Amino acid sequence: MIHTGLRGWGDNDSGNVAVLFAILIYPLIFIIGFNLDLSRQISADRQVQTAADAASLAGANALQDASLGHEELKAITIASFEANRAAGFRDTTCKDPDISIDRGKNEVDFVVTCTVPRMFPNALLGASHSEFTNRSTSVIGLSSLDVALMLDMSVSMNDGSRLADLKTAATTMVTTLITPQSGDRARIALAPYGEAVNAGVYGNRAQGRSDFHDGDNDGDKVCVSRRRNFATQFTDVAPGPSHYVGDRVGDRCDEPMIVPLSGDADHLTSAISAMSANGSKTAGHLGLAWSWYLISPNWRSILPPESAPLEKNAPNTTKVVVMMTDGIFNKHYETDQFWSVFMSPEDTKELCTSMLADGVLIYVVALALEDYSPTANHAWYAEYAPKVLLPYCAGDPSRYFEVNSSEDLVDIYQSIADLLSVEAVVITH
Repeated sequence: MIHTGLRGWGDNDSGNVAVLFAILIYPLIFIIGFNLDLSRQISADRQVQTAADAASLAGANALQDASLGHEELKAITIASFEANRAAGFRDTTCKDPDISIDRGKNEVDFVVTCTVPRMFPNALLGASHSEFTNRSTSVIGLSSLDVALMLDMSVSMNDGSRLADLKTAATTMVTTLITPQSGDRARIALAPYGEAVNAGVYGNRAQGRSDFHDGDNDGDKVCVSRRRNFATQFTDVAPGPSHYVGDRVGDRCDEPMIVPLSGDADHLTSAISAMSANGSKTAGHLGLAWSWYLISPNWRSILPPESAPLEKNAPNTTKVVVMMTDGIFNKHYETDQFWSVFMSPEDTKELCTSMLADGVLIYVVALALEDYSPTANHAWYAEYAPKVLLPYCAGDPSRYFEVNSSEDLVDIYQSIADLLSVEAVVITH
């Protein structure tokens, strides 16, 4: 027989909850602590990732400034990281970040390892801190510019302050686009034209002749005409057999010599300053053709290596010609025949059509254009008169500028330079 007192004690379950609680308290504390620590780690990880993203972007943005050295770029990246990380947990500590800067790829890679203390360190996890690693890579698409300035050097540019204003305007564009910050991303070529184009040694090469050829006995002047091959005369096909340019032997050529692409602002501004306007007529089609040649990769073979044009349609690459004229194009080939006044505009339109199709941006600056009221050839003037032809060459009204005073040239060239600079950066992350 079981004693009734013992039976009562055995049936008493009033302490079970306390026993169960004692058994479960430690797992519960572990689960709660683990979740709290995991939440802190996730939150800290997100905050550090945000700071790392900002750091790599800051470093990539700084790549725009070519004058900054590697250590300066790293300092900018680290400063951004620390400024943004300060908004997170104060007890988060980070090791020195690993920063890789690749100017060739315009890329900044940022890697950092950080730790945050656990609120509930325990023997099972075996650590008093949670560690995590964050990485961020940013690439900046820096635009590269090949720009040719087609500068009117006909005698009419000597009227008033036209030539002086054009020189100031061209210099403004050079110094706006080419800076210590832009590095070699912007290069400019000069294509002065008037009676002809004086291509110098490059003219000899474009005719398949030696650099020292001087058939005119006029030193370094090489006055060129259009291509002889009708199939390629309105293209930028590389010069070579059957595709050479023509020669204006014995004809006057007092224009300044062309200057291939250069990132040296002092060299370019010096050449601009020395220019004089002596062309009695205006061979606009030749100035336009050589502006194209100077920025075409097909013409690398005759140009200095440092002036080799960029590839066409390369990412973030822009090819630009800035055409400036103060009148009608009225000089063609090697002749002064009356028909020159018709042939030069016709060739100009053909060249503009080909250049626009090739992706070249043509900005046209027309100074003091006259209205023509022909007594004959109305159909021709309806298509080739300056106020019709030049807007056509621009291809878009936003790239056509018509002004009456040369004093406005500086502002126009500055606005064009600003447009090209604004489009210079695209960032991907």
